[in-house]
Amino acid sequence: PVAPAQTTASTAASTAAPDTAAAATAAAAAGSVSLVDRSSVAAVPPAVGAAAVPGGLTAADARAAAAAAAALGCPLVPFENVSVWLPSAPLATLGSKCWKSLMQLSYSDSARLVSRPSYVNNTNVRVTVNRPGASAMRYPLFSLAGYMRLVDFLENNFDYSRGVDLFALPYDFRLDVDSMVASGQLRVLAQEVLKRVARSGQRAIFIAHSHGATVGLQLLQEPSLKGKVQGFIALAPMFGGSAATLAARASGLWDYMMPPLLTEELTAVLGGAEQLKQAMYSLTQGMPSVAQMMPYAEAFGPQAVAVSVASSNKKYRVEGLGSFLSDIGDTAMASTYSQVHAAAALLKAGPPPGVQSFCIYGASSDTPLSLRYERPLLAGQPNELPGVESVGKGDGVAPLSGLRLCKR
Repeated sequence: PVAPAQTTASTAASTAAPDTAAAATAAAAAGSVSLVDRSSVAAVPPAVGAAAVPGGLTAADARAAAAAAAALGCPLVPFENVSVWLPSAPLATLGSKCWKSLMQLSYSDSARLVSRPSYVNNTNVRVTVNRPGASAMRYPLFSLAGYMRLVDFLENNFDYSRGVDLFALPYDFRLDVDSMVASGQLRVLAQEVLKRVARSGQRAIFIAHSHGATVGLQLLQEPSLKGKVQGFIALAPMFGGSAATLAARASGLWDYMMPPLLTEELTAVLGGAEQLKQAMYSLTQGMPSVAQMMPYAEAFGPQAVAVSVASSNKKYRVEGLGSFLSDIGDTAMASTYSQVHAAAALLKAGPPPGVQSFCIYGASSDTPLSLRYERPLLAGQPNELPGVESVGKGDGVAPLSGLRLCKR
């Protein structure tokens, strides 16, 4: 379900503001948004890329300089066009600290960066997503996530043509929708939609998957798009959240959240299952999109137990998951949880009048409703893998109770 666009990164010796002109962002960390000028498109997953060395440095010099500084985190030695999601093999050799520095976000109240306090790239790091359009469909993981089959279906059955009236709209899957608005990235996405609407003379239709459905719903609130969008199709939206995100955050367990082929690719690049677990735990610390996808009272019930700890008989209820984040050491996210965990409020606003909307969701798979840890939760390191305390029907990630929030 978390299937964002490829991101590339560069580091610089001075603090860099987010490049909102290039960072078209609309995810999970899960989903993606796509658009067509007259009807449907597919979501944009991650892509694999290779490190590219900046002019003036040989490849060997760049690798040596970067490796020498990697022990301190991510090197201040400039390098550009390195794929950070999925991490390329050259980036992986720099170590998990470097990758973590590129992937993680910081909470900022700088008026130069954001219109209100929200999450931005780390200091000295600029991360952008690929430009929207048909080219965003060419990356291998677009196919690995299954989206290429949707593109083929639209082309074969409804006479769409990629690059003509069928486009992908990449977004930064790390961010919550509030941070996308505050940094201006939603406005950039809206501009991309408007370009294609103006060129075709027809209103757009969005197809969005998982976390991308939340992003797409927020995008529909952009004033500039009023009257420019005729339809919104949400595939397995995360409007009610998922208990699987709790295992992802506390234990680095992303098996529920990523397609198997994507897990295999990451395992190979990072050097094994244990390295993947540690890396995913580290880089999702303070990642607001993960918090945005945690269970909501509207779907699970406010008193529902989301996580229980057998050894201490401690229970974390859906209405108190901020304390769960505090107990696993994610204090930054705990302090901003009420701000980023806001899909329910967005859902109340709903699509604007005149946008015909549909939700498509699975209803027959066993889906985790609550998790169980045997030992006390650890702070600052991956916990044991949890057991599933209770299950319900859904799509395997999001329960039916959350998926049906679409009816509102």
